[in-house]
Amino acid sequence: MDTQPTILMLFGADAHLTAAVPIAGSGTLSVDKTKNAAQVPLCALHSEEVQALLPDFSTALVKAINELSLPVPAKLTMYAWTIHNCWTKTYDGTGMGKEDPAYAPFNEDIYSWMLQYTKEVKSYFFSSCRNLIFNKTNSLKMITVHHL
Repeated sequence: MDTQPTILMLFGADAHLTAAVPIAGSGTLSVDKTKNAAQVPLCALHSEEVQALLPDFSTALVKAINELSLPVPAKLTMYAWTIHNCWTKTYDGTGMGKEDPAYAPFNEDIYSWMLQYTKEVKSYFFSSCRNLIFNKTNSLKMITVHHL
């Protein structure tokens, strides 16, 4: 499974995500999709020069969200290598310190980054979710882990 389920959930009108980390994302943007995605803290990661999947979508998504001037700006970390498999180094943390310094640093593991955010959830929708974590106040935190 690729990152597409995360992107589709971000674009939904009532996203049940607390935070999202699309890795090597792709898709098509629209004003409505951007507004929906902007409701969720986002940290996109991508490899810079992968011909199989150029970072154009990740770059455009983060730029469009940040143009809305939200309290939590979207982050884009770009790895300075040409291999497509950037998710392994993201999930296990070995990509830290290997990102392009012109973009957001990868200086915190993605799990800690996601878990700093909370969201009240009125209904429980667990599509594509591998791990569910409840914090001390019983707020639902969803971590969605997708890979190719």
